[in-house]
Amino acid sequence: MRCRCRQGGQLHRLFCLLDRNHPDEPALVMLDGNSKPNRTAMPESVYRRVRERRDAYHAGRSVDFS
Repeated sequence: MRCRCRQGGQLHRLFCLLDRNHPDEPALVMLDGNSKPNRTAMPESVYRRVRERRDAYHAGRSVDFS
């Protein structure tokens, strides 16, 4: 799931997932965020990091945000 916001010449994105199986109630989990100039590609390294964090979350491992 992505949330996008355009401001001036920049596009800001949040990468999230909805955990419907969370023990308390459904939870929206933010995995990463990044900005880029409009009409340019997001670096593949950002998508790779998001996939790694998603996989770590689903595997029950702690997610490193450093």
